[in-house]
Amino acid sequence: MTSEAERTLNFINSKVPEEIAQLGSFLATGKLAVFLITRKNVGKGTYIGLLNQLFPSHFTTISAGDLVRNASKEIQNGDDLESAIKNAFPGKLEYIEIIRNFSLKRLLPTELIEFLIERALKQSPAGRSLFIDGFPRAPEQLIFTKKFVDQLISEGFKVLFLQIELADEILVERRGSRRICPRCGTIGNMTGIKGGRVDYNPETAEFFLRCEKAECAGEIMTRKVGYLEETEELKTRDDLLLKTAEMIQAKYPDNFIFLRSDLPVESFHGDEEELNHLTRLSYENGEIRQNEERKTAFHEGREVFELHPRGVLPIIIKEIVKNLQ
Repeated sequence: MTSEAERTLNFINSKVPEEIAQLGSFLATGKLAVFLITRKNVGKGTYIGLLNQLFPSHFTTISAGDLVRNASKEIQNGDDLESAIKNAFPGKLEYIEIIRNFSLKRLLPTELIEFLIERALKQSPAGRSLFIDGFPRAPEQLIFTKKFVDQLISEGFKVLFLQIELADEILVERRGSRRICPRCGTIGNMTGIKGGRVDYNPETAEFFLRCEKAECAGEIMTRKVGYLEETEELKTRDDLLLKTAEMIQAKYPDNFIFLRSDLPVESFHGDEEELNHLTRLSYENGEIRQNEERKTAFHEGREVFELHPRGVLPIIIKEIVKNLQ
């Protein structure tokens, strides 16, 4: 039986075979650096993963968030990063504590992010193309962004900025539907009923997920601790990112790609495979019933369909190829 991942890759290959061949040819001899200027939960991790599967061994991902999280672990484990930071920033011992106690609530100093990115570049395999995820995300980081872009161009990279947007209604729903097992940390989702087994509480008339791992014995999956506080922080980060994206587009109009992962209902004439679906739950006669239906929302007063990653990737690949010409 074909897995969901294989089904997605096969579909993408069938939609844009020429563009995949063109991009593959470029990556064989050239280097591409793609900055993903995209809000959290829009799906950029999924898109990066699929592109890595379509073009294996061609990309290295530099994620600002992962760099900071990994740096925090290194410092807590007593690795040599602490000494490196002290040498790079004499007299700024607070940088050690900032990384050790990393939080969503504040941006790291730009020079510290610059240090971590340059360190990651030195450690990445030579000759590979790059995905840069999570940077820049605030206007004050644009001075270093220019320096970074100039450096990449001097090293032979073709630099692109990619902004993928999604209706706020869908984004809020995505963030609210995630569940986590408090025992093992498995992530689930109430919208697509993924990562857990759905159950129902007749007393509260609520559906919920149970972890399916044997060692968790049906543990109830819950929202992440601090979910409401994190949601407010994400709104602030979203506003900063959108402002930053506007400034980048103004400075690099010929290197900027904007696209949406939703589509007005009246404009859709594609394949059903290109749409995301939600699982509608009901409880009748002691049984939980699940029915799939197209996932819709409203954006700027118009009803839109949410596109599945296999509906978005062909658009991304087409736009990248167009900008390489």
